[in-house]
Amino acid sequence: MRKTCTRSLLVLAALLLAPAAGVAQNSGIVIVHLADGSSLPLTSWTLSYEYLAWKQGDTPGFTQPTRRDASVLWVGKKSFPITTAGIEIQYRVYERQVEVDGQLQKAPGAAVTGLSLSVEGKRAVLKPEPPAKEFLMPGDSAKGLMVQARSLDVRGETLTGTRRDFCVMSYSALVECSAAPADRVVKLEIQQ
Repeated sequence: MRKTCTRSLLVLAALLLAPAAGVAQNSGIVIVHLADGSSLPLTSWTLSYEYLAWKQGDTPGFTQPTRRDASVLWVGKKSFPITTAGIEIQYRVYERQVEVDGQLQKAPGAAVTGLSLSVEGKRAVLKPEPPAKEFLMPGDSAKGLMVQARSLDVRGETLTGTRRDFCVMSYSALVECSAAPADRVVKLEIQQ
């Protein structure tokens, strides 16, 4: 009886200390380069895809967003390993009207127009397409569900241990990445 109890406690401790299922953290460092010229290294980082999933016929507006963390870049139906790579993000910056304290004001907006993936000296230019449903919800879990990708973020810890998230790209009008140069990611430099 005592052996079974000890084994159960060890299994429980291992489950509690293990990372959450589906969390794909990279052991290397990603250097996040921002449009204002600054950069920030992140450890224990992951690419995090936010999406909505709802039953056909239901209203997606009442659905809570879900995240899928990955150590690969998903573009449309293609998957790109990024263990040592550079991802450059090209933008079109434009002016738009936003409401601030009940008044319309001009503010910058930014839309991703292209991606460049560099791996081992080879460069690929990619269209900024949302990931396929099969990547966000693999297996049979997606049957009968509508899936809409919302955004791609990079999440990790700074060298001082602070958790940071950066919105890299928006796939939907429901999510807007900041256009401010101090927040706009222009390059991810992945190092192992």
